[in-house]
Amino acid sequence: MTEPNSYRYTATAEDTSVRIDGHSPDLRVTTPDNAAGFDAVTPEQLYAAALAACVYQTLIATASAGDHDLGECAVDARVELTSRGNQEFDLSAEVDVRLPRVEDRDARETLALRAVERCPMAKSVQVRLAGAHA
Repeated sequence: MTEPNSYRYTATAEDTSVRIDGHSPDLRVTTPDNAAGFDAVTPEQLYAAALAACVYQTLIATASAGDHDLGECAVDARVELTSRGNQEFDLSAEVDVRLPRVEDRDARETLALRAVERCPMAKSVQVRLAGAHA
């Protein structure tokens, strides 16, 4: 029986930066209302980048069992932070998966949906599949 793998990562946020253990330099971070004109990213932008990468890697792993050409595939992730008032916010996300070399529409949609369903980062936030495109 194979033991499941487990990976642990740590990041520390302070004032205007976040540090990911084992990596440098620190990333400058800001809030969405201060993001314009600053050389910094918001936590929501970091989540969008992480979500896109996670769905992409899950797509590659999911499709490896089949006979699909994943050349030129890509994943776009959009994250939206919405205020509910009283300093409460909702986070939502959607992804577009581009599979230009997978000609069968049903196969594209199945691969994209499986990648979203299996991506651990997509399980923590409601993520809607916006499309699976050629």
